[in-house]
Amino acid sequence: MTQNKNIYNVYKPLRNNLRKLCLEDSLFVIWNYTQYLQFGKKISEMIEVDPALVRSKDTISWRPDLYPISWTHRKSAIIIT
Repeated sequence: MTQNKNIYNVYKPLRNNLRKLCLEDSLFVIWNYTQYLQFGKKISEMIEVDPALVRSKDTISWRPDLYPISWTHRKSAIIIT
């Protein structure tokens, strides 16, 4: 029971901070960045983007499908998820 209480005490401030965010807006931003990083699609102008990311114009280096993943990385990714 003590472990559950400790986890809750750590989770509670995170939960309270996340409640301040608009869920739909947050998901829209995450979706846009994912589309940009994986497929090279343009990020919506409604989203503020770090200028360093805009200047780089190198989305290929962010795309995981263009790089072979070793068996060790796949195995660890499966274990983590």
